[in-house]
Amino acid sequence: MTSVAAPSLDDLRQRIDAIDDGLLDLIHERATIVGAIAAAKRASGSAGAFRPGREAQVMRRLAARHHGPFGLATMVGLWREIMCEFTRLQGPFSAAVQVACGRPGLWDLARDHFGGETPLEAHPTAEAVIAAVEDGRATVGVLPTPADGAGGDWWPRLLSDAADRPRIISRLPFASPGSARGEGLDAVTIARLPTEASGLDRSYLALEPAAPGDADGWIGGLAAETGLPLRGIAGRAGSTCLIEIDDYITDDDPRLGDLRRRAAGRLRGLSVLGAYAVPLTETRAG
Repeated sequence: MTSVAAPSLDDLRQRIDAIDDGLLDLIHERATIVGAIAAAKRASGSAGAFRPGREAQVMRRLAARHHGPFGLATMVGLWREIMCEFTRLQGPFSAAVQVACGRPGLWDLARDHFGGETPLEAHPTAEAVIAAVEDGRATVGVLPTPADGAGGDWWPRLLSDAADRPRIISRLPFASPGSARGEGLDAVTIARLPTEASGLDRSYLALEPAAPGDADGWIGGLAAETGLPLRGIAGRAGSTCLIEIDDYITDDDPRLGDLRRRAAGRLRGLSVLGAYAVPLTETRAG
């Protein structure tokens, strides 16, 4: 019986070279298709290249296909670099990042998520980051997750009726904190862009009761009655509460109108601050 000789190291290396060439050819093909998409968008006057909801869908699909010893976080990082490069090819793209004393990890999260070639600019305060997004000096801003304290009390700055106001559009880290400096890092990104559903999302709403502190007694019940899955109260600023919803919510969601009607006399204001795709760090936990 004749045995089949194992491939030599040279044979294996030639196979790897062929795979590398094929991968590069596919990237070039992807660039051609992205260029055609960009041209079609310009012709139709549609939105820009940055679509965090679509990106989350792509990463979830690839994560579901992923197998073998190659690390998931590394795979996500590779695709993040590819997607960010093609985003930049379609137009200017940059990020403003809050790098406050003792929180350098937000810069690391931003660099990992938006790629090694995306221009980042550090700002000492949340107000400076929001201003950079508002006046167009940055496409997106990276801030601590909105909350009561620990740098997360910036969210009232997003309260506005303007159609092009900055909104929360994504959450970081999406797949892994990597080598980001610090413990328990969690951030959101803001942009003057419409939010986009990814299929598994959460939303932030700002709710101002007519009587300070009154919402704690009735918001949970009314949210359930109107079909809003309340995750909890994430923060407070004066009489305004920041609530988080386990669903994708937009300004024209009929459930908000229902909530306003049911809370008549008890509610002074209700605003959508944005939405984000639930990260892989949660959906693949355990």
